[in-house]
Amino acid sequence: MKSDVDGFYHVGSDGILRSFDRNGMVIDFNRLNEKQLLAVGKELPQQSNYLKELSANANSTQVDEDAIWSPTPSIPPPSLNKTKRGLVKRREGPPPTPGPDRCNQFGCSISGRDLGVETTESSVGRNVT
Repeated sequence: MKSDVDGFYHVGSDGILRSFDRNGMVIDFNRLNEKQLLAVGKELPQQSNYLKELSANANSTQVDEDAIWSPTPSIPPPSLNKTKRGLVKRREGPPPTPGPDRCNQFGCSISGRDLGVETTESSVGRNVT
């Protein structure tokens, strides 16, 4: 699915997973079947009961494409303020990977001028900076 870094996903009561951009415009969608709706429920446990009910009643194949791209008032695009409560999972990148911890191996000296690795005489027999 297309996505916007500042956008969000929303599963509507029609069984359609929509990808919204930061302005609340639909940029992509996926028609979810019963199995997929239940899988989303596993990812969002607080919404699993709603999605179980939805999977039994919604038929995303019957939703017209115009209704997908321009949801009706009965399926309002959620505001970003509602994303923590609704069926939305905000896209976030993975946390940065920390660099290797060479300080434990060699001992580090960090100051405003020196960001290098420093060994001590006791560990190597001589000082290197």
